[in-house]
Amino acid sequence: MRSVVEGGGLRLQARLIDHGGAHRTLANARVAWGTREGLVLELADEHATGIGEATPLPGHSPESLAEARADLARWLREPSLASPPWSGSPWEAARHVTEWLAQQSRSLATPSARFALETALLDYWSRRLRVAPWELLGGEVRDRRSP
Repeated sequence: MRSVVEGGGLRLQARLIDHGGAHRTLANARVAWGTREGLVLELADEHATGIGEATPLPGHSPESLAEARADLARWLREPSLASPPWSGSPWEAARHVTEWLAQQSRSLATPSARFALETALLDYWSRRLRVAPWELLGGEVRDRRSP
């Protein structure tokens, strides 16, 4: 599924990609999962590309893959992109990204869909601003233009 999501001065090409069977076995203390299906959400423009993943664990996650897909498909048809965190320099903007990410995911009902959108947007902004994701999540952001 491809679409364009717009809002707050952003115009992103969005793509939802099924990747059935791409995951290897995963286990925790109680259960093991064999090959799992999931979705990749890709958001891109001429500045950067960000990817996020929605892969609910059957019997463990509160939602199914079909519910996560429907949630992301609905968001792609009706995105909730508010004004992006541009307030001055990219370094000032980086300080506001986590709040902005939270605003974007509030309209999604399923945890794995929220995770896919939040990580795709986090990846997008870290690439666009050329800072590490940990810097966007509250680490010290330094202006790389100065020594």
